[in-house]
Amino acid sequence: MQSNPGSPHSDLTLAARPGAARQARRHVARVLPGWGMAGLADTAELLASELVTNAVRATAALVAAAPGEDRPPVVPPDRLGTIRLRLSRPGGRLRIEVWDADGRPPVPRAADADAEGGRGLLLVAALSAGWGWHPARDGGKVVWCEPAGP
Repeated sequence: MQSNPGSPHSDLTLAARPGAARQARRHVARVLPGWGMAGLADTAELLASELVTNAVRATAALVAAAPGEDRPPVVPPDRLGTIRLRLSRPGGRLRIEVWDADGRPPVPRAADADAEGGRGLLLVAALSAGWGWHPARDGGKVVWCEPAGP
């Protein structure tokens, strides 16, 4: 993990498990004040949590896929159970990026009004100045967002 105040980015590798979102929120809360971005902390913690939760779910689905099922190319086994969070400051803006091993694009879901989940990417879109995804050079994908705000 790199998170000193003078650094242009901060990286955190997480196990693709349910507690990863909590760790991501804590990491964001530690890094942003040192970057003079404490005013974005609440929104950034929520966004990082949503992206990490989606990455954990994508990884779990990839791991659970039976041989022969429609699976994207798999990254090396030593990276399959991990996800990576990167915070950076391009042009003075905050960018949150989350890598996971599943190279398929994220798909926003239409959530039922009573559903407890399924709104993550809709929330990301609503709270961000921009968001998107791209295939990662070394396999998998990166989903990113830039929080709207001060």
